[in-house]
Amino acid sequence: MPNAVLAQYSVRSKQSYIYRTNRIREITGASENIKNAFLLLLSCAGEQNVKCEPWPPKNGIQLFSLSRTLEAFHSKKLNAVALFEGGGNMTMLYDSRESALRTNRAFTRACLQKCPGMTPLCVFVEVQLEADAYKADYGRLMAAASAMKNQMTPCQPVNTLPFTQMDRNTCQPIAEVRAEGGALSQLTAEAAAKLDASPDVRAKWLDDLVTERGTESLLAVVYADGNSMGEKVIGALAAKSHYDESVNAMRRFSNEIEQTFVQNGYAAVERELRAIRSEHALSGDAAKDDKRYLLRQIVGGGDEITFICNARFALRLTRAYLQSLPGGYSSCAGIAVFHSHYPFAEAYRIAESCCENAKTKPHGEADAHDREQCWIDWYYIHSGVGGDVDDLRNFQQTGNCIARPWQVSGSKRYPERDIALLDRLNAVLSGDPAAGRGKIARTNIKAVGIAYERSAAEGNEELARICSRNEGLRTALAGLLPQKDLGKALYDLSEMYDLWFSGEQKEGASK
Repeated sequence: MPNAVLAQYSVRSKQSYIYRTNRIREITGASENIKNAFLLLLSCAGEQNVKCEPWPPKNGIQLFSLSRTLEAFHSKKLNAVALFEGGGNMTMLYDSRESALRTNRAFTRACLQKCPGMTPLCVFVEVQLEADAYKADYGRLMAAASAMKNQMTPCQPVNTLPFTQMDRNTCQPIAEVRAEGGALSQLTAEAAAKLDASPDVRAKWLDDLVTERGTESLLAVVYADGNSMGEKVIGALAAKSHYDESVNAMRRFSNEIEQTFVQNGYAAVERELRAIRSEHALSGDAAKDDKRYLLRQIVGGGDEITFICNARFALRLTRAYLQSLPGGYSSCAGIAVFHSHYPFAEAYRIAESCCENAKTKPHGEADAHDREQCWIDWYYIHSGVGGDVDDLRNFQQTGNCIARPWQVSGSKRYPERDIALLDRLNAVLSGDPAAGRGKIARTNIKAVGIAYERSAAEGNEELARICSRNEGLRTALAGLLPQKDLGKALYDLSEMYDLWFSGEQKEGASK
């Protein structure tokens, strides 16, 4: 029998492909195309008479056996086996170079026809399939994949004739016209393919999710991404060199990642959203068909999720997601609050930038165990913006005012950044009649935040003014945080006070 072939498939420039448009249906359709790319691969293999095992397994994780696979290759019962899928990649084992080439030709052609704009990467190496040679074989495959990524050039469809009508955002030719929502839409081939793949959603229009159109049209996009996943992959394969144990370890790991971050994570968010709705329903604030208590899932795959929700619920939902992650796993999240008609791709970019900023804390830990920390950062988009979140804060001169990011869970190496402190700070500001403290007025809380934005000295002066009129407030605040951290925490709280901390979320959601 000819040498077997170990192959890897992935989609290049995923973020560019997904967020090349501001239309959310196209974005979700692009995510679906990427998610289903490997099902398309196996379908193409079947069309080329390359016999594969069913994937994904229907009844849990199916254990891999090299001896059983070789026997199936020799008897011609199988020509290919999907070893594992994860991290945006699919690793396949073929019985021969011929089987791999036939599949690759069909797959790349199918991508051009069914998913224009999506760029697949196909790379393979020939292997002898010795039982204890997996680590060496996989190492050669990774080296070949790295070399191929460096050699690849951007391959995007463009117009070639001067009379071609173009889409102004992507410079791609218009391929068809569709009637949508009572109007005609001119679509590129890429946009049409994304729309066709977009799943049906409960909240089709973003305006359905806002508190009240024209009064408070605020939404939030939440982007969360797992921490140190590369190290976890290395750990899953540590001290493993045989095909059977290595492949099965990766199958279990990939399945666990999808279950933990996407399925269980989204389930936790949905539970929290139902709890919010129940709280509001008790006071008659939530109608049965109220779409403000729905989510718009954008992306969910591997260790990454993205969703849109009413801005008032964003912090609670994000905390519920991060707190749902079990020991040994962690994620960081970014929230961008925006108006419903603001370009979504820009809002997503800010949320992603906030997530990257949140990741600086766990990534800075020397001990890998201490990196299992969940952090959160957010940004309120008041107007048109450009650049990442650090650029914006430097431009607005707020970088030294904020305490963000805040820690949601994990080892408490930074107790002054525990997000529970914001809850306790808000409770202090809400007053305690038994301790002789009245509630601090919203205008005073906002005034402190504005003063701290001008300078720490002005902020401290404004805080001293408020404390002088409220017996016991200074002592209560001093028991929470040192002065240098208190000002930053007050600034973070004041900025989002109306949406998340005022205690009026219920009333706001029912206006």
